[in-house]
Amino acid sequence: MTTGTTTGLYNSLLTDLVRKHCKREGVDMPTDGLPAEVADALLQLGKLALEALLRNETLIDFTEVKKANINGELLLKLGVVSMEMSASKLHPTKQLNFSHKTMQEFLAGRYVAHAVVNQDIVELLQLTSIDKALELRN
Repeated sequence: MTTGTTTGLYNSLLTDLVRKHCKREGVDMPTDGLPAEVADALLQLGKLALEALLRNETLIDFTEVKKANINGELLLKLGVVSMEMSASKLHPTKQLNFSHKTMQEFLAGRYVAHAVVNQDIVELLQLTSIDKALELRN
């Protein structure tokens, strides 16, 4: 894995965060790739990250994480997101905040790449409408 690119840098950062988590939690770190539970949680977070980007948002409501059956506690322990309360005084909600917007974009990109490689294009197309795609093109 090369760190000569932003993607390489974020891949290295993600691997280091997972390695640190595995050591702290006493979980075996595979020599190739990420532990299955971690890889799945990050992939699902990538999908939510993409959906949020398409809505022009950087925060993800924690209820979305629960709805998608994602291990939110694991994501918090990894350090790729942090928890914060919404600004609403009447109806405060828990929200996940990415460490940086580029981390959100990276995770969304990992999800898109995974979907393309696994030919899940239909799932990607369901995330946005034709109107939205045309709007982004212009």
